[in-house]
Amino acid sequence: MKLAVPLDARRPLSGERSVSLGPFYDPGQGKMLGGVINTFSTMAFAETAFGLQRVEKRIGSIEILNERSVGNRCAIDEWVSRNPLFEFGVRDRERRGAAVTLLKVNDPGIEDRALHERIVAGSKQLLGYEGLTHPDGRREPGLDVARYVNAFPGTPGDYRAWIGGIRPVEDVLALLENLKYAYHRARIVVIEEELAKAGIGIVSEPTGAGLDLVGAPVDAAVLADARSAAETMAAILGALDATTDPGRRQELIARHAGELAKASGRCASLMGKLDWAG
Repeated sequence: MKLAVPLDARRPLSGERSVSLGPFYDPGQGKMLGGVINTFSTMAFAETAFGLQRVEKRIGSIEILNERSVGNRCAIDEWVSRNPLFEFGVRDRERRGAAVTLLKVNDPGIEDRALHERIVAGSKQLLGYEGLTHPDGRREPGLDVARYVNAFPGTPGDYRAWIGGIRPVEDVLALLENLKYAYHRARIVVIEEELAKAGIGIVSEPTGAGLDLVGAPVDAAVLADARSAAETMAAILGALDATTDPGRRQELIARHAGELAKASGRCASLMGKLDWAG
């Protein structure tokens, strides 16, 4: 728990060392020197030991956990290959860990970095508690499926997720589908906000007749609403398709059945309004 660091960062191996700048290992003495890393806590050690014993009892040995971690990594590799919206933060396959994954969005339709960051931030609000609010006041409550997916400072990517062997592969794939769904929903909200700045407001019709685009042709708004409904359906169906666990699938159906039915009805009613000849 004790380390020493070089005084001159340009000479990390051959330069003088100090215990006052931070912790590091001293190969000359073959031991740790310096200050304590973090706060020493016997409770933390006890909780960690208990957690490891509980996992071993529920799932299996460390060898089994390692195999599950590798399996989760392979599943993510395959999922990303089928979803071009996402790419790995770490390009070198050999440098990707089996405990955590870093993903970034590769959206060709969003070139502005500030817009990109707003969409990613909004997706995290939807994944957690905060949810999203459209410019016209419509509210999408938080899904509470991933409360903290920020990448560590200085690491590449928009999202970080733990993928170790404790989690079954079905949960990992469900998380990825939720990331995709949340990004698309946040993207819609940010686009609506930009339209509102330009004086083009999207407002909900109280009669349920769909959306009207104020200051632009109605058929463009109908198309946008149809696209939104289709994206909702695709995200929910994708999450269902990603899991083979019957219990998890029933949970997803119970959670999203109403939203899926509503989106399906919107698609059916809006298709008839589109002027395909135009």
